[in-house]
Amino acid sequence: MEKKSTLLRRAAWQSLLLMLLSFHVFAQNRQVSGKVTDAKDGSPLPGVTIQIKGTTTGAQTGVDGTFKLEAPPTATTLVFSIIGYETRKSPLPANP
Repeated sequence: MEKKSTLLRRAAWQSLLLMLLSFHVFAQNRQVSGKVTDAKDGSPLPGVTIQIKGTTTGAQTGVDGTFKLEAPPTATTLVFSIIGYETRKSPLPANP
């Protein structure tokens, strides 16, 4: 009887561990990167704030206009803003 109880307990722990690992795999963030340029002349725009809509997660472009940020799997839209320009929204493609 005690052996059966130990086997059941071990199986329960293994199932729990497998469940937690699978949640971790499905909940992984994805890296989003890009380059922000002026629509008129194509020059890079430094200092643009890129934020994931509905969150406080964001980044700023560097001197070359590039950025990188980690987006949760639920993220659907990026918001781009900088003084002197109109704020723009861009949809994120679905997770690959």
